[in-house]
Amino acid sequence: MIGRLRHLLSPAYLYAQEPAPLGSPGAAQVVWALALVLLALWAGRRARAGSPWAGATTVGALAAVALVLVRPLVAGPLSARVWSLSATALAVGCAAASLVGGSEWVRGLGESLPRAPWPIAAALYSAGVVVLVAWGQGGWWPAGVGVAALVIASLGAKPRRPRPEVLAPLAVAGVFVGLGRLVGDGLVVDLAAYQAFPYPDPVSPWASPCALALAGAAATGLLALRRTYGRRASALAGLGLAAVGAGAFLWTAIAHLPAGVTASDPYCYLQMAADLVERGTPLHPFPLATWAGEAGLPTWPAVHVGYHPPAAGEWAPTVWPIGWPLLLAPLYALGGE
Repeated sequence: MIGRLRHLLSPAYLYAQEPAPLGSPGAAQVVWALALVLLALWAGRRARAGSPWAGATTVGALAAVALVLVRPLVAGPLSARVWSLSATALAVGCAAASLVGGSEWVRGLGESLPRAPWPIAAALYSAGVVVLVAWGQGGWWPAGVGVAALVIASLGAKPRRPRPEVLAPLAVAGVFVGLGRLVGDGLVVDLAAYQAFPYPDPVSPWASPCALALAGAAATGLLALRRTYGRRASALAGLGLAAVGAGAFLWTAIAHLPAGVTASDPYCYLQMAADLVERGTPLHPFPLATWAGEAGLPTWPAVHVGYHPPAAGEWAPTVWPIGWPLLLAPLYALGGE
């Protein structure tokens, strides 16, 4: 059982892409899809009765049916198992939430938690934050965000009292970081390899401590704003996100100011942009290639990697398209190198 679970969670199994379509769906895929259709029908009946999470179950099950049946028919990213498995897990999880959410003990728990003494709630939420800080590999900044949000929410809310519930998103992030640590160490699964998948998938962010910490910190900040400013929190959150986005863009731009480029496409893109601004053409002159041709020597060594040898004269085009240089040329004209 442990070995099967380790195989199921391994990145080599989840993210393997087929180089060519496998053909029509097999018997296992058909049975899988039929089970999901039955789940969608069951959830649809519960949704009409007003059951919580039933609508999400229906949507997740139908999406999983499509992904299960499409996977053997395609190659590339959609042939990875992570899509159908994650959609199935979402549908099953929502179905479980639909069943459990209407039970008496869950409703009683939801009513009793807000009335719990604040020291107990603070201890529970703080434990999750401690796990996030200890195992999140991101330093102490999540704890700093939590303390700041706790102070703002506690002082800004009316009546003034400790508001440890604003730490809940960070605590949830800590729980998932802890689960990831247990899966990685207990099952010997390399969760860091999930990040190697070059497409946005619904699983890899949950295996990234940094992504979990950022999401938890953002949600904690929003809760603190809501406790303090009420309905105005949405506008303040929008301004905050815009400021953070602008700051992140500026920081990235400053951090990636190039001191020079090499290789084929990076050099050629920037050289074409510079030539468009300075010469009005994406072509670049290579006088040495002209001399080499006149001397009967090969002209390839006289041009940069990524450029064709001049067909006539000394002007030569690159092997790369002009799209990126057209976007970069105004920036070069505005700010130079």
